[in-house]
Formats: sequence, structure tokens, C-alpha cells
Amino acid sequence: MPICLTCKSSFEIIEDDLLFIDKISPVFNGQKYSIAKPTLCSTCRQRRRLAFVNIQNLYQRKEKDTGKTLISPFFPEQDLNVVSHKRWYSDEIDGREYGREINFNEPFFEQFQKLQQVAPRWDRITIMCENCDWCFNISSSKDCYLLRGSSDCEKCMYSNHVSNSRNIIDSFWVEDSENCYELFNSQNCFEVFWAEKAKACNRSLFLFDCENVQNCIGCIGLRHCKNYFLNKQVALEEFTKFWDRMLADTKFKEEVSNQFSELKANFPRRAYNIINSEDCTGDEIINSHHVLYSFKIRDSEDSKFLDLADRAKDCLDVSRPTIQELCYEVSSCYKLYNCRFCYNSLELNNCDYCETCAHLDDCFACVGLKKAQYCIFNKQYSKEEYLSLVPKIIEYMNKDSLYGEFFPKTISFFGYNQTVAQEYFPLTRDDAINQGWKWNDYKAPAPKVEKVIKASSELPWQFAEQFADDILNYAIECEETGRPFTMQKLELEFCRANHIPIPSLHPDVRYQKRVKLNNPNKLWHRNCDNIGCKNEFKTTYAPGRPEKIYCEKCYQENIY
Repeated sequence: MPICLTCKSSFEIIEDDLLFIDKISPVFNGQKYSIAKPTLCSTCRQRRRLAFVNIQNLYQRKEKDTGKTLISPFFPEQDLNVVSHKRWYSDEIDGREYGREINFNEPFFEQFQKLQQVAPRWDRITIMCENCDWCFNISSSKDCYLLRGSSDCEKCMYSNHVSNSRNIIDSFWVEDSENCYELFNSQNCFEVFWAEKAKACNRSLFLFDCENVQNCIGCIGLRHCKNYFLNKQVALEEFTKFWDRMLADTKFKEEVSNQFSELKANFPRRAYNIINSEDCTGDEIINSHHVLYSFKIRDSEDSKFLDLADRAKDCLDVSRPTIQELCYEVSSCYKLYNCRFCYNSLELNNCDYCETCAHLDDCFACVGLKKAQYCIFNKQYSKEEYLSLVPKIIEYMNKDSLYGEFFPKTISFFGYNQTVAQEYFPLTRDDAINQGWKWNDYKAPAPKVEKVIKASSELPWQFAEQFADDILNYAIECEETGRPFTMQKLELEFCRANHIPIPSLHPDVRYQKRVKLNNPNKLWHRNCDNIGCKNEFKTTYAPGRPEKIYCEKCYQENIY
């Protein structure tokens, strides 16, 4: 078996993988130009792709030509040609103005990096949105703040991967929900606060792995239940008293939260969540067929090594795809067909090594380009010229065994600590630098405010209705990091309406706590922990973790 060039572990390349790589290899003038076999294991390939994805950190910077203030994932000192997304999409910007010829005497990626430095790149993507300035990669949304990777949302804040939802705050991977707070990996919920893996739940607090429940507080593993408190059924009148007390008595609320945590720690976990799917391996896979070793997947088929995918078909080694087919080694793209080695792009067909591009057909090694065909390094060619030149570039790249590899880590504009790679494959600063990754120590300026409130001493579980509007002019000092942060008016209104305490943690700290709820994108072989059961399975729960992990049969026998 081959040895991964990064982690030095052996890894398997099966025949089906090789057949796919052969199928995705491009054909020019009737000749196939084969993509080389992977040199990294699937985990290291995924880490490399995710090291190009900064979805969480946004900064203010100036547009070079206009001096206009932009909000983007590129910190202010980066010397890049960042323009507003509206201007980028206008006729004013044409990436072909930065086109250049290939130099066969200079390393390919060095030439690509020079193009990256000057080509126009959008500040962020907000398509058909209103009042969503501090949002990134969202569409069809209104009145949102610090919302990322989401669509069809209204009044959603501090959340990631939310779709078709309203009034969602501090949440991750939520669908078709409304008026929810600190929701994680949940769907079809209404008025649910502090919940993980909740589905079709209403008017409930502190849930874990519950489905179709209503009027429940501090409950684990319930199905089709009403009026439960700490997994015990109560009369509606008693539940109403508990609910009212939870919304008025901060000490009682904290006591219930602690009891809920104890219940959660002792409740057996499902080995994997693969729902309405066939011939799939991985975790959190829904409505899919023949998707292997993949994680957080929706409506996908005939693919392998995917993460956070929606409607992917016939793909291999793809991170965060939406509506993609016949793609290989692609990251954070929307609506791609027959593409290889691309990232941060949308609506591409038959493209290789493109980034921050849109609406391209048959392009190679382009940056910041839109509505074009037959371009190489952003330079326009005729069809005949393009079909003749690209094979020569591939052969040139193959002299250094480059064609078939995703972009090298030196091409990423982000420090490893700024990217999604740090969330799933965390490294210390020293380890990252020693392994050749970049690291970014930039700190955004503290907000200019009238007053600073210490969360540790002045905000212990204080409800929002106890504060006047002038708290919006104050900075709250995070009780864990000391970093100051401000509240938004919409956030304060939500907390008041739902009797939610004023947050005591910086939004980035709250986000990191949600990230830690994700299991690794990795599978381990384990046996069922239920006494007497001999079933075996692959799961994202590593051996040695404290949770009891049950096979599907034993798990179903233990839910209520």
C-alpha cells in the first residue's frame, strides 16, 4: 500500500477509486491525460482542502480603487485585489485584463500565485440578500448577522449552515426551523433552545437526540412524547410550572442544565446516523445512495470521501459541495460539473485549477474570472488554441508530478488557525508551522464603546429583559478569554422575547463550543457496548471515549 507523504501512514487505493480517477481524467483532441494516483491519504487530502476555507473570520478592509469599506475573510494587511461582490459581478470588472501567458520555464504554482495576487476577488458572497452585510456565503436571506454558509434565512445570527429558517441564533446545521437558540444538527424545530439532534420538536429546552416531542425539558432519546421533565412524564399543569420557572429563576435553570448534562453523559449513543439511505458508510447521511466514508451528507449518490455535501453525484474527494457532479478534489463550490482541483467558485463546467471564479466553461488555472470560456491564466484563447495548449501544460506539470494534486498549502491565503481545517484537525501554532502551514496572529481592533461589562462578575445568567437598550453601547468582556464583544439590537430583542440570558462568551468562543460537538470525520472499528451484544460497526466515536456506543438494534431498544 502507498505511504501518505504527509502523515507517513499507509492508505488504501481501491480499484473503484482508480476507475473514477480514470473516468474524471480529461480528454483533449481524443487523447486522455491521466490524473496521477493520490499521494496523500484521504484524511490528509481533506485537511489540505479545508485549509483553503475560512468561513468564520471576517474583517474590515478597504477596496483599493474606491477606498470603500469591505467585509471579507481577508485581513486588512493582505495585499490582494479584493472588491465588493456587486462590483465584481458588474461589467466594470473583467478578470481577463489580468491574463498572462504560461511560462514553461517557471514552476506552475508560482505563476498561479502571482495571478492570485493581482486578479480581482470578491469580498464575500451574499446573493439576493437584504441587510446581511456581516454575512458570508449566503443567499436569499434578510436581516441576518454573522451568518455563514446558509440560504433562505431571516433574522438569523451567529450561526452556520442554516437553511429555510427564521429567528435562529448561535446554531449550527439547522433546517426548516424557527425561533430557536443554540440548536445543533437539528431540523423542523420551533421554539427549541439548547438542543442537539432534535427533529420536529416544539416548545422545549435542553434536548438531546429527540424526535417529534413537545413541551419537554432536559430530555434525552425521546420519540413522540409530550410534557416530559428530565425524561419523566408530568401533567401539563406541572410542565407549565417548570417552564415558567425556567424562564424566571436563573438558579433553577442552571440546576436543570447540570442534571440534563448528567443524563446526556450516561445515555448510549447511536453508532452512526444514516437515515433513509442505502449502501452508505460514514455519519450524518440522509437520503443518499452509495456514499462511502463521508460525513454530513444530504441527497447524494455514488460518491466517496465527501464532507458537508448537498446533492453531490459521482464525486470523489470533495469538501462542502452543493449540486456537483463528476468532480474530484474540489472545495467549497456550488454547481460544478466535470471539474478538478477548484475551490471557492460557482457554476463551472470542465474546469481545472480555478479559484474564486463564476460561470466558466472550459477554463484552466484562472482566478477571479467570470462568464468566460477557453481561458488559461485568465488569458483568452480560441477553442483550437485552448485544446492545444492545455495538454502541454498538463505534461509540463507532470514533470514535477503536480497534475492530480490539489493546490499546495503555500497557495492558501489563510493561517491554518483561521480555517475549517483547524476545527477538524486542530494543531498548535508550533506544530502547524513545523508542518509547513501558515499561521495568522492578527487580532481585530477592540470595539469602540462607552463602557465595558465584565461577564464573569456582572452577567451571571442575567436575563436580557433586565437591561436597557444602552447595553448595545457597551462591550461585554468574555468570561473565558477576556475579549470584548458587543450585542446587536436584533439579538437583544430575541433574548428579551424568549427570556434568554445575556451571552457571557465571545461569539467566537460560542462557535468553538459548537464545533466541538462535531465528531471527527473519521471512522473507527468498534463493538457494541451493550452487555451481551457482539455486533461490530464503524463509527466516528473513537475507542476510549467515555460514551457508550450502541449498534442500531440496541440503540432502538433504548430510546423511549
